[in-house]
Formats: sequence, C-alpha cells, structure tokens
Amino acid sequence: MMKMKRFYLLLASFVLVCGMAMAQPQGEPGGQGRTFDPSKMAEKRTEQMTKELSLSDTQKTAVLSLNKEFFSNMQAQGAKVRPEGSDKPDRAQMKEMFKQMKVMRDDFNARLQKILTPEQYQKYQKNEEARRERRANRPPMPQN
Repeated sequence: MMKMKRFYLLLASFVLVCGMAMAQPQGEPGGQGRTFDPSKMAEKRTEQMTKELSLSDTQKTAVLSLNKEFFSNMQAQGAKVRPEGSDKPDRAQMKEMFKQMKVMRDDFNARLQKILTPEQYQKYQKNEEARRERRANRPPMPQN
C-alpha cells in the first residue's frame, strides 16, 4: 500500500513538472524561454546524486547514462499525452502513460540498485521519500 502511495506521489510530481515545462511559452512574456532538456536534467540529477551518495567516478558515469535514458523516456511519454496544439490530455492516454511510467521507474530503480552499494541505495530511497514529501506539501502553483 505504501509503495503505491509513494509511486503515485512521484508520478504526480513528474507529471506536474513536465506539464509546467511544456506549458511555458517559449521566448514570450511570462515564459522563461526554457524547455525541458532531458540531458541537462540528467546532468543536474546526477550531480545531486553524486553529492548525496558520494558516488565514485565509475558510478557517476553509469548513473549519468541511466539518468539520460530515463529522462529522455519520460519526456517521450509526456509528449504522447499532450500532442502539439492540444489543450487537454486524453484520459485514456494518461492512464496508459501512468502505467508506462511505473514500468520505467521500476526498471530505473532495479538498474540503479545494481550500480549503487546497498548503503547508497538505501540512502537514495530515503532521499527520494523526503523529496516526495516536500513536493506533496508545496502550495499549489498559481494558474494563469
């Protein structure tokens, strides 16, 4: 039960982040001219994990590759749900995306567990839980 709750919190936070990134007009007032760049996101996330988990150079390289693949796949899933020019995502596509994202997250965690030591992976899980709790407690974003 707790795993499902954590999964849905993580999933909701990812959808929220991707939705915000895709909703910003590019180069227009109100938009910040930024796009969701999976490569930059992966690098940022890897640096954060390197600091938090004291990754070795070998681990850092493997985690960067895994993060790049993961964020690229997540971006592709998000693009399927909200095609260019569409206002609202299709519910059936959203349900399918949630299923696909769970599979991707499970695969990511299984592969990450092989890269990290048991102590590092345990610390990673605790950090992720704390991150999800902080996101769940944020005030809602203002709607334009």
